[in-house]
Amino acid sequence: MINLRCPSRIEIDDIVLIIGEKYNPHKTTLLGLKTKILERYSKYIELELNGRIKPIKFSINEKNALASLYSSRTKTAKLLFDEVINVLNPNHSDCCLYCGIGEIDQIDHYLPQEHFPEFSILHKNLIPICGTCNEIKGSNIPGINGKDYLHLIYDILPIENIFDCAISFIDKVPSISYTILPKFKNSVLNTHFSELRLKERIEKKSVQYCLQIKALKEQFGSPYAKEELTRDFNKLSAFFGIYYWKTKLISTMINIDFVDNVN
Repeated sequence: MINLRCPSRIEIDDIVLIIGEKYNPHKTTLLGLKTKILERYSKYIELELNGRIKPIKFSINEKNALASLYSSRTKTAKLLFDEVINVLNPNHSDCCLYCGIGEIDQIDHYLPQEHFPEFSILHKNLIPICGTCNEIKGSNIPGINGKDYLHLIYDILPIENIFDCAISFIDKVPSISYTILPKFKNSVLNTHFSELRLKERIEKKSVQYCLQIKALKEQFGSPYAKEELTRDFNKLSAFFGIYYWKTKLISTMINIDFVDNVN
């Protein structure tokens, strides 16, 4: 999980320009909805205040018109999408903000377009993520039916450890377990972690990494494998910080002397 800087855009200008630039059968409908869209934009601040927003009703024609804003190929829409990507930290610009595992290949509507078509082109509602997270999150509404997700512009991640990492061995195969610390159990961070199945996804990636280090030991010896751990720890600490899941994994591997203990 990685925070996103908010693009420096004026949402009122964006919507006015995109509607003005767009020429299609929905344009009349969009012009009629402009005031309503701007009223809804003013509600988005509730997310910044840790609140949640409920959907409102639109006709099928209105939904289609609003959804078409996202797929528009107008100059302003292109600039908007470019800026959403360009504000990413260059140190980890290809890393999914929701999970910190996969590579960014999609843009998620934090408030899903299916239920909130009025926010389809609002830059604050667009989060670059991986396809796996987007598929799991789907059209779930944050804050509804026990499902919730971090808004990675407004929900600033804590600058401290958020989970424990434990390593054990079963038939000489490393088993990794991540557990959210008790102080975060009742937070949206824990719900985000659970709903996106991050525990099992991170644990799977962690086992793969441990097996890679084991293979290096078998092929090149323990000193080389230990050097590789140190190199990876230093690189990840510099790019992602010491609380990133993989940095935490490597730190745990070093502390338990994984290389000497794995067979």
